[in-house]
Amino acid sequence: MDKKRTTPVSAYLTAFAFTLAYLLYQYLLSGISNTVSPGKTVSTLVVFFALLVVLAFIAYKVLKDHTKAGLALWLVAELFLFSQKFFIISGIVAVVVVLLWMALTLLRKKKIAVQYVSFLLTALGFGLAIGMLSIRVPWARIFKHIPERNEPQNSDLSVPDSPPDIYYIVVDAYTNSYMLTELYGFDHSKFTDHFAINQALPGKGRACSIR
Repeated sequence: MDKKRTTPVSAYLTAFAFTLAYLLYQYLLSGISNTVSPGKTVSTLVVFFALLVVLAFIAYKVLKDHTKAGLALWLVAELFLFSQKFFIISGIVAVVVVLLWMALTLLRKKKIAVQYVSFLLTALGFGLAIGMLSIRVPWARIFKHIPERNEPQNSDLSVPDSPPDIYYIVVDAYTNSYMLTELYGFDHSKFTDHFAINQALPGKGRACSIR
């Protein structure tokens, strides 16, 4: 395989991998998925990737080296495109992983190459993206509700003699706790605690998507 054909592409994958992980973090874990549709998230991903392509071209023109330009692009994305919380989390993880790899490499008396650092960060970025998906998907609930083959299904739909009183309160046009705190600095725990004290079961993160 021609090395010149593969190096330019792989050198910039680090920034794209971490950007994908960041957008998944924002959409799946921060509560934005309750207010933003998947289509808008995909369009945001396209915009981010297009911006990275432009910045990658500029970085290569300045540094004249694909590997260094790719690492510089990743640093720019970390500093200017990602949120502070994700910057801290991903930065600490990246530094720890790279330092451990460098220590292991020195113990084995091998040369530390910049290309290997770039490859390690790329793998870490995709690992973070996969981790975001695995945390969000309720695997236990999915497998729990998969019926066994030939398992008899419960068809008893009769009403009990003393059915409980169930009240489902829908607060229309009211965002969730995370977004109120993160975007507006508003704490409405008194509102939610009132239901918890009275043994209600608030649906955390429940909201209608904006499409």
